[in-house]
Order: sequence, then structure tokens, then C-alpha cells
Amino acid sequence: MIRNRSTVCFAITLLASAQVFASEWRMDPAASRLEFVATAQGTDFTGRFRKFTPRIRFDPMNPAGAWFDVAIELASVDTTNAERDDALPTRDFFWTEKYPRARFTATACKALAAAGRFQCQGTLALRGKSRRIAFPFAWSGDARTARLSASVPLNRLDFGIGTGDWADPATIGHRVSVKVALNLRSTAPAARAPASEP
Repeated sequence: MIRNRSTVCFAITLLASAQVFASEWRMDPAASRLEFVATAQGTDFTGRFRKFTPRIRFDPMNPAGAWFDVAIELASVDTTNAERDDALPTRDFFWTEKYPRARFTATACKALAAAGRFQCQGTLALRGKSRRIAFPFAWSGDARTARLSASVPLNRLDFGIGTGDWADPATIGHRVSVKVALNLRSTAPAARAPASEP
């Protein structure tokens, strides 16, 4: 009888741990970054979005059930260059007056061959245009805390950013690398240890 009770307690503990992993994850804003690397007149520069809100549900043991939903406040862009930061929200680029936010969503995730590596199929909606993109990322951590990092290449012209006089790649490169580094914490309550045997 005691053996059976021990087996039941062990099973409950495993189920509780699985539920924690399958919970949603909340970002630590102070330790997370959403950046992009682009080129202007042949020189790389880095920008970041200071305001973005990710909603994440991810279980590394069951990636097919994952989903991501990230809202990005485009006016929060910061490239540490006042002239560039004044230009990016305008109609020539992000046009934040009409399109204040970008949104990234992803599902259909799968594990890749390398340990801790995954890929999802995502959609990025930016400046009134939506494009399907692959979202490969690395995941590490445990049931309580995790780290997600990714680098995704984009073509800015796919989203109508910097067209017309700004379309010349000698002025602004077409390729942009979006870099993500998130420190996450599970929103689920910690699993309780099984009761001790009487």
C-alpha cells in the first residue's frame, strides 16, 4: 500500500512539473532586449525598441503546443542618434502615426537537431504589411526561469520601410537582423513537494 501511495505522489509531482513548464512566461524588462542591426552608408548601427510586450507559452518537451504574441511600440525606437531617431517614426519609415505598433505571432514550433534549438513559423505585421517568416531560437533554463535568444534576418523593403529615395542600398542596406534576448519567468505557481509518508 505504501509503495502505491509513493507511486501516486511521484506521478502527481511529475504532472505538476509539466504544468509549470507549459505555463505562460513573463519577461523581465530590465534584463531583456529587442534590437536590430542595419547599415547606413555602409556602416552598421544598432537600434532597440524600449517598449515591447511578449506573451509566450512554451514547453521544450512539447514545442508543437507553443505560441508567441509580441506587440512592439515602434515609437520607442532608440538608435542613439537623434537625427535618425527623429526620422524613423515618420511616414518614410515606420509611420508610427498610422501604424503605432508592430506585431509578431508564431505557432507550429518544432525542435531542431541541436540541443536547445527550436523553430516556429511566424507572421510579422509591420507598417500595414504581413509577412511569413521562420523564427529559429535557442531556449535554456528550468521550470521557473528561462532564456530565449534569436537572430532573424529581414528585408526592410518587404514592409515598405524606406522606399522611394531611401530604397538605394548604398544609403540604407536592405537587410536588417533582428536580435532577441529575453529573460523569462514562469507565471505558474511553484509545484508543491509531495506530502511525507505518515
